Amino acid sequence: HAGEIKKLQDTAKSHETKVLALSQADTSARQEMDAAKTRHTDELKKARDQVAAEWTAKHAADVKKARDDVTASLTATHTGELAKAKLAAVAAASANHDAALRTAREAALADATRHHAGELAKLKADHAAAVSRHADDLAKSRAATTAPAVAPPPAAAVQANADDLKLIWGVGPEIEKLLHENAIHRFDQIANWTVKDIAWFDSILPAFKGRVVSEKWIEQCTRLAAGWRPEREIGDKPKDILSGPRGGGKADDLKLIWGVGPKLETMLNAAGFYHFDQVAKWTSREIEWVDTQLGDFAGRAVRDKWVDQCQKLATGWRPASDAGERPK
Repeated sequence: HAGEIKKLQDTAKSHETKVLALSQADTSARQEMDAAKTRHTDELKKARDQVAAEWTAKHAADVKKARDDVTASLTATHTGELAKAKLAAVAAASANHDAALRTAREAALADATRHHAGELAKLKADHAAAVSRHADDLAKSRAATTAPAVAPPPAAAVQANADDLKLIWGVGPEIEKLLHENAIHRFDQIANWTVKDIAWFDSILPAFKGRVVSEKWIEQCTRLAAGWRPEREIGDKPKDILSGPRGGGKADDLKLIWGVGPKLETMLNAAGFYHFDQVAKWTSREIEWVDTQLGDFAGRAVRDKWVDQCQKLATGWRPASDAGERPK
């Protein structure tokens, strides 16, 4: 037993030595494990920080790209909408401007028409008074004598030194022709007319009665006979003036022009205008000259837009009404 006890004691001591070694090994293992945990924690933190930094950078780039894409898309959409809005605004402004301009033109035309009506009424009243005075003077002169009121020189002598009577405001080719037919060729003849002479002229040219007084022919001819000349002729005489319809054919129905009735058509024909294309080519200066041929109808060509109408009529277009279509 002593030997076995000693053996057991040696075994126990050996076990204690092993336990101590194992304990020391366990402590060393624990220390290594703690060091490994510490390293792992540091590496994990470093890895996390690195991943977080990479993710943050990538996220920032993705966010920036997304923002840029959204901004570009919104800008394109906004630009398109802005362009549409601008076009709509321009269209609306243009429509408003056209409406305002049309209203202003209509108002101006109405004012001009009222003014013209007033002036025309005044002229007609003055003309009526002048005609009345002329009639009285004519009656007195007829009672006093039966001799002609005007005794012109021989036609041949007068024509050799004839003046251009169309320089008198209100005298066109038709009136000049009528004056020539009655042996009136010079300014000084008209400048010396008396009241009786004016009444005689009104009696032989009833279509132009009152013109001498209303347009002050005597005052004009007094200056013209002394050598004065107007700064320029009234307008430019149109080059395309005819003595009759082309080729001896049929004249156009000028009454299809809005504002032209039988009387105006007759006056236009007398001035040498028989076709739409003649009127369609008038310039503003030529219209001034035409107005001198139209008497109380002066201004109609511009107001009723004859040139515009005839440009359409000359191409074959016809209005729905025989009286033409009122220009807009």
